[in-house]
Amino acid sequence: MGLQTGWLTGDAGEAADVLRSLLATRLPSLIARNEQEWQRSHGIWKWAALNLSTGAAIKVALSQAKDLDDLNTCDDTSSLWKHNMDPFMRVTDDKMKLVGSYLFGYDKWGRFIRSGKVYGTKVDYGTRYKQHMQSARLQDADDQRSKFYCTFPSIQSTVDTTGMKKGVFEHLNMFIGTGFDKQNCSLLVKDVADGGIFQWTKEAIQLARTCHGTTLDEQKVEMVSYLLEVIDDLMIEPSYNVSQSSGMDPWMRGRGPKAAGASPEARTLF
Repeated sequence: MGLQTGWLTGDAGEAADVLRSLLATRLPSLIARNEQEWQRSHGIWKWAALNLSTGAAIKVALSQAKDLDDLNTCDDTSSLWKHNMDPFMRVTDDKMKLVGSYLFGYDKWGRFIRSGKVYGTKVDYGTRYKQHMQSARLQDADDQRSKFYCTFPSIQSTVDTTGMKKGVFEHLNMFIGTGFDKQNCSLLVKDVADGGIFQWTKEAIQLARTCHGTTLDEQKVEMVSYLLEVIDDLMIEPSYNVSQSSGMDPWMRGRGPKAAGASPEARTLF
């Protein structure tokens, strides 16, 4: 039925199967956020769909997803995250140095409202949070077009976002979605057949080679990071999700991460 059956047994294995089906049902709506047909039909989505089983297994194994009984009652409008945000790890202290997918949660609503990813030689959760904080001040025209930053602008922002504002950025908390250490990524870059956890087809490897990185393994890890962001996005209750992007941003603008000439609108990540 999927990779998760090798990791999880009993109710946990069944929960991962149910979650995978729910993620697969939601994926087309996420892809449809893209305006161009070449974006919606890009090969990166085939790879994402191929690895939904692994994504579902990770979320269940981390005890982040609802339990089996709750998942069986979920539909396209539901949150797939556990009801209580307390068990989730907040990005603080030593966890600032990790990379991977992350979530922003709003305690007042008890909801996650956005997912994201960070990976690179000089970036981590800590640097990414600082970038978000700066953008939430709405000093840049691109940031002022962002639903996320206009819904939760910084207290320091002087831009009027009446009609959109629901809170302030400083009242959001950053949580680890699926995080990892940059120096311990071997399971992410090996194919399932070689003891890894993701499926790396020939086409997927070619896509990975378009990522930034000095080695193929680094490029694969970046591609996995984008996938983990997508998985987290699919689990958010749609009515609370403030992201306008489908994720997989490098492949959705300029036809690839290393392509030149993308418009400012195409380079807007949020």
